[in-house]
Amino acid sequence: MIKYNPINDRIIDEILRGKEEINFEKQIVKDDEELTGSFNKLVGNLTAMTLRKYILNIINYHGLNLKVSNSNAFIKGCPIEWDLIILKSNAEDINNTNVFDINDCVCLLEFKTSGLMPNQY
Repeated sequence: MIKYNPINDRIIDEILRGKEEINFEKQIVKDDEELTGSFNKLVGNLTAMTLRKYILNIINYHGLNLKVSNSNAFIKGCPIEWDLIILKSNAEDINNTNVFDINDCVCLLEFKTSGLMPNQY
């Protein structure tokens, strides 16, 4: 059973505040379909970067021998883009490309941020 943790509220609040700012800017260009898609990517990136910060805090607090990629990371030989990859602490990306060897990957994270939040029903 997963126990409730108030940190979840802080994470959600932080993401929602950023999303509100993005949505305000999105309204300015709402008739441009290409730009609207870009704003959806911006919300995804905001979510990934917010969660990356919290994951790093957990890793540091517990002294785990791990690190987290930057957002939009890849695994060598795999065409799928991952929002974040949790890696062994000695992992290095290949030629500063945010591409990692599969043997250095511990966990792959993909977030879906489109759709309605529960309070929007």
